[in-house]
Amino acid sequence: MESSLQLHGVALSPPLLHQTLLRLHHSSKITVALFNYAKSLPDLPLTSASYNLLIDILSKVRQFDAIWQLIVEMDQNNLHPTTTTFFILIRRLVTAGLTRQAVRAFDDIGSFVERGPGNKDYYYLLDTLCKYGYVKVAVEIFNKRKACGEFDPDAKMYTILIYGWCKIGRIDMAERFLNDMIERGVEPHLVTYNVSLNGICRRARLHPDVRFERTLRAADKVFDEMLDRGIKPDLTSYSIVLHVYSRAHKPQLLLDKMKMMKERGISLSMATCTSVVKCLCSCGKINDAEELLEDMVRIGVSPCAATYNCFFKEYRGN
Repeated sequence: MESSLQLHGVALSPPLLHQTLLRLHHSSKITVALFNYAKSLPDLPLTSASYNLLIDILSKVRQFDAIWQLIVEMDQNNLHPTTTTFFILIRRLVTAGLTRQAVRAFDDIGSFVERGPGNKDYYYLLDTLCKYGYVKVAVEIFNKRKACGEFDPDAKMYTILIYGWCKIGRIDMAERFLNDMIERGVEPHLVTYNVSLNGICRRARLHPDVRFERTLRAADKVFDEMLDRGIKPDLTSYSIVLHVYSRAHKPQLLLDKMKMMKERGISLSMATCTSVVKCLCSCGKINDAEELLEDMVRIGVSPCAATYNCFFKEYRGN
């Protein structure tokens, strides 16, 4: 590659290097060879972005020792690593299951970046751990760092942890953290309740009916608490419940809930309408589904291919 560039007199500019690295992201060896060639040029085309891209490429093949050498090299070349550099490394470490190394990398941010980690940086760390199922590690960090006064816990931090517990099916722990934040004077917001509601409903078993009713009672409890705190449920809140009705094949409850949403002025989305159409069609309520399709067009919600496929499947079955 180097000889081809020299033969054709191609100058390796920063944008060209960046775009070439993007094209080579599946071949780490060629990427490293090109990067080393770029370092040998008199006019270095290297930028923080190109270093970050190489770090991401190498982290996919778990070359973490080489990545730390690159971070030190960036610092020596006055291309100072940023929090973005460390976030790339942290995410890949967590993906690889190396959570302790990810936490150590997070703690090393202060050695390379002028400002130490703040709340926004902790959001990223906790969120990444929770997304990949390491909520217990996230909670451990949260409790220890909170006790040391390294940050002031806020609603977003608690919401991230509630999401983490819901993701692994520990609704009891999610509720405990929700109660804890309220006791500490941290006010939950709409997203907090929607995350909790989603955790209760998404993975709930709905058959037999006793389980369906239990899930609805738990959801209603969340809605009641929202209203008590002056938080108005939005489309996302209601869509979660509509999805429960759909999974349980309760078309009449779906229609009743949608009527209530219209009365409260809550606009429907294409995804929500498609989910409802799917349930109505599968339950044999084609006329109601066709009426909803007409309503979608009338209120300016464009049906998608999936919406029409619900009808085609039912027509074919008949």
